[in-house]
Order: sequence, then C-alpha cells, then structure tokens
Amino acid sequence: MMGWKVKNKRPEDETTAEEYFEKFGEAYASSNAIRNIQRKITLRAIELARWSKGAKILDLGCGSGFSMEVLVEKGYKTVGIDISEKMVELAKKAGFEAIKADAKELPFEDESFEGILSISMLQWLKPKDVERVAKECIRVLKPGGKAVIQFYPKSEEEMVKVGKAFVKAGFVGEFAIDNPKNPRKRKIFLVLEKPQP
Repeated sequence: MMGWKVKNKRPEDETTAEEYFEKFGEAYASSNAIRNIQRKITLRAIELARWSKGAKILDLGCGSGFSMEVLVEKGYKTVGIDISEKMVELAKKAGFEAIKADAKELPFEDESFEGILSISMLQWLKPKDVERVAKECIRVLKPGGKAVIQFYPKSEEEMVKVGKAFVKAGFVGEFAIDNPKNPRKRKIFLVLEKPQP
C-alpha cells in the first residue's frame, strides 16, 4: 500500500509510556503549549462524538488530566486511566478521578460508559496490543455508545490496520482526518460506535 509515512523518530519508538512519563511527566503536565494542543484536539473529538450532556466518558490514557478538564467543563462525567503512575498522581492532584490501569485490561464492568475518549495514547501501543484494547473498549461501552480515538500512526498503512482492529472487535465507524495534506498539522480521529443489539 502506498500513502504517507512518518520518517522522524518519536519518543514511543525508543521507550515505553511508563518510562517516558516517569521522566518527563512533570514537564508535560506544566506545559501550556501541550495543554492548549490537547484542549483543541479534545474539543474536536467532542464535536465528532456528539455525546449527550451528562454522559459518563472514559478517558483512555488520561495523562495529567488535560482532556478530563475539557470534558468536565463541557458537562460530562469522567474517569481516566493511565499506565503511568506519575501521570495518574498528577491527574488526581488536579482533582480528577484517575486510576492506574492498562488499556488492555480495563478495571470496569461491561457497559459502564456512554463514551470513550483517547487522545495521543494509541501510538504508544505495540501493534499486537491494539486488538486487545479494541475488545476492551467495546466491552466497557454501552450499546449505542461512541468512542473517539485520536492518534498519530506512523503510516497510512498503520492507520488502516488500527481501524480494522476496532471493526474486528465489533465497532462501526470511520476516520475523520483534519489537514490530510499537511503532515505537520494532520490530526487523525477514529470515530466509532458500538451497535445496538
């Protein structure tokens, strides 16, 4: 398959999320630039999801709580999970409900959430783990619930594989790609719904 490919090195090519955020978590959490970028991406994800007001949203890879801040502001109930102990501590310190957990084994009952939001987390996963995360997402989402997964794939081929993993898990959906022709500004969202039985 032809298409675009990202050539520059990224932190997730060289380390794990736990190691990276253990080292750089404080700097990440105190960066206004990152907060502003995350805010814009989260607002766009909310626009794509069109969740009902008051819906309970799971923030997958919540980090220090930047997206949860926007969700709460917009009238949603939210719970975040992150694999990094450091980031969970920072999210709790900011007043959010956050749990240290692995997205491959979510510590929630089936059908616990009306929505799932994930910003910039999926690219930290190994390709073989994406299917497990997709299965966990569909398990904890209520029928008719929507998930919006924003991520930075390394290639168009990887983007398509991720989409297929979520469809295989039982979701229906499509990609929304902002600025598709500009690699520096391109934002990829996987907009998903769990079908009603």
